Formats: sequence, structure tokens, C-alpha cells
Amino acid sequence: MISDLCFRILTTYSTLWMRSRCSLVIDGRENLPSDPGERRTYIVLNHSTTFDLVALMHISGRRFSVVMDEGAFNVPIIRHVFAGAGFIPLVKSDSGRAVSAAVEKIRAGTPVLMSLTD
Repeated sequence: MISDLCFRILTTYSTLWMRSRCSLVIDGRENLPSDPGERRTYIVLNHSTTFDLVALMHISGRRFSVVMDEGAFNVPIIRHVFAGAGFIPLVKSDSGRAVSAAVEKIRAGTPVLMSLTD
């Protein structure tokens, strides 16, 4: 499935990026469910840089969707990978569309990461 491939591309990139730039200590990973239907999990991130998303992709072990600024979808090739991975563009003048798409994904059982920033 194309969405799995796109998410794996992003996860592989994240892993390579993390390994080349830092040493990451993961504590509590055993508390995250491996089966998506096992239980609902909430992960709270302090989104000050893109580093948190890259780190989450590196350690998550399962697919999730991200609501992100539409500007990221303007980059050629990358926009297709983001869209293929199920990421949701946030158009600030029409945020209701992104919220509706996020609700659909949550109802389908896909975790959604939404970061509140200025």
C-alpha cells in the first residue's frame, strides 16, 4: 500500500537523521501499545522545533497522522510523501477541513498528532 511505503520512507529518513545528529535515550517505550487496537495512547509534545516530530517518527513503531502547516506540502516530491503517508495539511483560512480530516482518521483508528503553536 502506498501509504505504508510513504510512512516507512519518512520513518527511515527520521531514523537516519536522528542517528547522524544525536544520541537518543528512550525511556518507557514498553508502555506504548504495539497493537493499535490495544488501547488509546496520548503523547504530548512540546512542539518548538521539527526535532520532536522526527524523534517521534524514530521511536513510535506504528503509523500515525500529523496535522501540519500547508507550507510543508508546497515542497515538490515531499508533498507527495506527506500526502501518501496520510498527513493532513492545515490551511489556516479553512482549519475546519483539517479538523474534519483528523476526526475521520481518529474514528478509523489512526492516531493523529496535532501541535498547537502560535
